[in-house]
Amino acid sequence: MNNYDYKLLIEDLSDGREIEFKYNDILYGIVHFSEGWFFVADNKRVSEYYKKPLELVKTIRINEKTLENLFDNGEIPDEGFYVL
Repeated sequence: MNNYDYKLLIEDLSDGREIEFKYNDILYGIVHFSEGWFFVADNKRVSEYYKKPLELVKTIRINEKTLENLFDNGEIPDEGFYVL
């Protein structure tokens, strides 16, 4: 992803928006339900619930990479990326 970085991700989540993206042919999402925020991979919850999305984001690792690394290094493709 060329123009969307970790800073924008944090801003969107802070505004209550959800994020979906595809990485290595797996669809991921940072979503919110009544229980709180959580991380999904291929439509299955793969994290605990968090009251704040920023707490969740700090715990997420994909292939041992943080979301900050993935977004700031442009590893998230435009195709399959959505801010909801």
